[in-house]
Amino acid sequence: MTRPLLALATALSTLLATAVATTAPAAAIEAPVAFAAVALPTWQADGVAWATTTAGGTVFVGGTFTAIRPPGAPAGTGQVPRTNLAAFDAATGEPTGCAPAFTLKEGTATVRALAVSPDGATLYVGGSFDTVDGVARQHLAALDLATCRLRTDFTPLPQGPVRALAVDARTVWLGGSFTAVGTTARSKAAAVAAVGTPDQGRLTAWDPSLDDDVLALALRPGGGQVVIGGSFDTVGGTVSHGLTVVDAASGTAVRRFTAAFVPAASQVKAIAVDATGFYVANEGYGTGSFDGRFAVDWDTWTQRWRDGCLGATQDVEVFRGVLYSASHAHDCRPINAYPDEKRWHFLAETTQTPDKPSLLPWFPDTDDGIGERIGPRAITIATTASRGPVLWGVGEFTTVNGAAQQSITRFGSGPEQAGPSAMPFVLTSDTAGQVRVAWRRALDLDDSNLTYRVYREGTAAPIATLGAASWHWHRPQSTVVDSGLTVGSTLRYRVEVSDGATTRTTDWRAVTVRGTSSAYADQVRADGAVFLWRYDEPGDVLVSDSVANHSGTLSGGGTFRVTPAAIGDDPSTARTLSGGGGTIHSEVRYNAPKAFTVETWFRTTTMSGGKIIGFGDRRTLNSSSNDKHIYMTNSGRLVFGVLADGRKTLSTPGSYNDGRWHHVAATQGASGMALYVDGMKIASNAVTTNQNVPGYWRVGGDTIASGWPDAPSSTSFVGTVDETAYYAKALPPAAIARHVEVARTPPPDTTAPTAPGTSVAAVQADRVQLTWAASTDASGVTGYVVHRSATPGFTPSTATAVARPTTATAIDDPGTGTWYYRVTAVDAAGNTSPASAQVQVQVERGATTVNLSPTADTFANAGAPGTNFGTSAQMTSRGSTGAIAYLRFDLPAAPAGTSLLSATLRLRTSSDSLAGSVEPAPIRLATGDWGETTLTWRDKPALGSAVLGTVPAGSTPEQPFAVPLTAAALSPGTTVTLAIAGEGTDSLSVWTREQTRLIARPVLDLQYG
Repeated sequence: MTRPLLALATALSTLLATAVATTAPAAAIEAPVAFAAVALPTWQADGVAWATTTAGGTVFVGGTFTAIRPPGAPAGTGQVPRTNLAAFDAATGEPTGCAPAFTLKEGTATVRALAVSPDGATLYVGGSFDTVDGVARQHLAALDLATCRLRTDFTPLPQGPVRALAVDARTVWLGGSFTAVGTTARSKAAAVAAVGTPDQGRLTAWDPSLDDDVLALALRPGGGQVVIGGSFDTVGGTVSHGLTVVDAASGTAVRRFTAAFVPAASQVKAIAVDATGFYVANEGYGTGSFDGRFAVDWDTWTQRWRDGCLGATQDVEVFRGVLYSASHAHDCRPINAYPDEKRWHFLAETTQTPDKPSLLPWFPDTDDGIGERIGPRAITIATTASRGPVLWGVGEFTTVNGAAQQSITRFGSGPEQAGPSAMPFVLTSDTAGQVRVAWRRALDLDDSNLTYRVYREGTAAPIATLGAASWHWHRPQSTVVDSGLTVGSTLRYRVEVSDGATTRTTDWRAVTVRGTSSAYADQVRADGAVFLWRYDEPGDVLVSDSVANHSGTLSGGGTFRVTPAAIGDDPSTARTLSGGGGTIHSEVRYNAPKAFTVETWFRTTTMSGGKIIGFGDRRTLNSSSNDKHIYMTNSGRLVFGVLADGRKTLSTPGSYNDGRWHHVAATQGASGMALYVDGMKIASNAVTTNQNVPGYWRVGGDTIASGWPDAPSSTSFVGTVDETAYYAKALPPAAIARHVEVARTPPPDTTAPTAPGTSVAAVQADRVQLTWAASTDASGVTGYVVHRSATPGFTPSTATAVARPTTATAIDDPGTGTWYYRVTAVDAAGNTSPASAQVQVQVERGATTVNLSPTADTFANAGAPGTNFGTSAQMTSRGSTGAIAYLRFDLPAAPAGTSLLSATLRLRTSSDSLAGSVEPAPIRLATGDWGETTLTWRDKPALGSAVLGTVPAGSTPEQPFAVPLTAAALSPGTTVTLAIAGEGTDSLSVWTREQTRLIARPVLDLQYG
């Protein structure tokens, strides 16, 4: 069941929300795995544990330690003495009373091998020791398990440490680094009679004679043959490196193995057997080593499969058709699993798969720990009445699944199990009427097949249900597309994941449904992109794919949702990479493409260069094999290179680290390589091949060997990227140019201008003059339409239009009566704004309106009592600290037969953000002579007591006011001074007659009739 590189990705888990997928329910622990990945509470040891075995519900642990302590207890606390051997209840993890001490008079004692007799009565212990509970016993001892006492009648004397044991009812086979047993020569392996036989402890004739250490022994089921593993090169004087099968009685080799099985730079550390064959754990060192596992069939002695994971394997156990192993495997690409990166210390895999095994979903983990920093050293599987099977692991680790736990751990078959991890997810709407819900699949350390449900707020049932597989090295996105939605509506979604026992839910997130599709994304998809990363995620590690489910993953830092992005007027955002190893890698591992296109937008000012995009054999670590990359030199030039009988490159003559958005694309196909910048082909050649190594697309950094031309000082790219896409073909020049054209062509303008401000009206000689605050629009206001009606609250229409000025002022001659005016704005695209609020105008026969500008205006400021502000374009009114604005008007005499009917002072607040006042400001008459260029606080005119009108409160800059004044207080034919004198603490700032815009200057409207 090997997984091809794209199998998990091309089994696309993208659903339309209108169709619900039916899937088998997820299981908490996925068969055939028998154990959860959650560690059970277990006592710990204060040193290294080297060996473990089990019998009758008890687990025995041997190693180099002096004490054990409770689960979770820090080192040195709660300790109970145990000298190199401890026994535990297999179901509870609690210690038993069995505590023999194995010691060595000179040097460090250690227990390295444990084996229990078939009848469960005797525990055989091998290692480096010379005393057991004070009784002399050299390197091999037998304990009576009923009493946990040393068997004094079992006294073989191996002349060196024992590293491996195998037993049956009549014989104990031992291996190690000894050269004799008693006074009889035995090189590295020997056999003695078992306890309970007439010759117990006596050396047998079995003598395979190996030239170097034996580290592993196993009996063929049914007896007759012994499998031996270690670091030896010969057996019986004939070459068989690291592994051999010998006759169980004589030691004569029945099968030798060539270096095709165990290379010269490797040794066998452990052997497990079942009825079909045996399984070998290997540890390598140096070039050409083999660290993995392989299976050999009994009947043919041929290799069934080979697992070439790198990271020395220390032990293996077979249980119910699954091979469990202890190692520090860090690179399992040889079996199409994870690349060279983090070490994983426990693995499970199939036993009967031909050629290559498949890893199974069981990934508990430890750290490397102390000593040689290998992690786990040995495993055993105990059968218990209360918990069922329990897998025990021992070694030199100090943490398990991230929690402190030293040297000993165990994993049960339930009910405890690992649950699904968190799921980063993102909502996007780049197609009209659709929402795309994408999430990174959850990780469950003992279940790869999980069930997902997507909910839209307001619907009780999920809008989609689907099943999808994920592994710690392969967590691509899954996607649900919700269609037929109301444009402009804001919807909320969440995603739920379950392994059959534990359910985890994301938070609710909102998205607004677009009414138009992204022209750029549509074009990239139409051109056949494998993936398009648009960088719209709000945070976390997911980089979602807008084509299918070929997502990316962020490692390191970055800034999310950066604007402005590369595509004008597109709501999609960009991603800034901060360097220092911050990169994005594809979740999918691809075969090296023979033809391809990669493209991305970028913006940077870096002077240290870096890799913008490339193809490498590792996801997060620096790749050892990489090419098909675009990098920037320190000077800002771009280089596109592949490996094809050396380094073949194309480069730009110009630099692009100018802080502006640029588009770069690189293609290779049957016609060769080509490099494009901003839609233009810059360089090309006829090279059609590249490095044929599977790998990952990486953005923002990876290895750039010094042999590449103009290699930058930094491999990490510091800058902003957007719209990254990969195609499994070479795009033609026209397609690449079209992408740039679409990105830089603004979409049709469908946004109307803002509504004009409320009109200010003045009537003179039966004509109405209107002015209003101008509208705003992204593409510019081209004109206005003035509407008039005799009906209040009317709706503007073609029939009510009376004027079409291009500026914010108009004159109308409506005739006498009461009229209502509203104004709309029109932009260059023909969009019409909402109408302004209406203004009422009364036009009377014979009435005359006069609009007066002040002959002088300024203000006096108590905060600067000696300062004149006569040339200022604004004036201020405030009660504390005092400020008073003054305006002088020459009132004309009333026409014959008329009198002053009304007076209105028109003002406009300045453009300052705090120009408006939250407090009204009274207007009074002032007496006394003053000059615009001489007035100060010290000689300001006195204020009258009567209030003629009040400027209302308002907080908006550029806000027009029309303040009615008491007409009776003004005498036509005279000169008057109006004073605006606020009484609070908030300032009011209005424009003076020095303002260049006519509409902003003060005006006094007088109506005679």
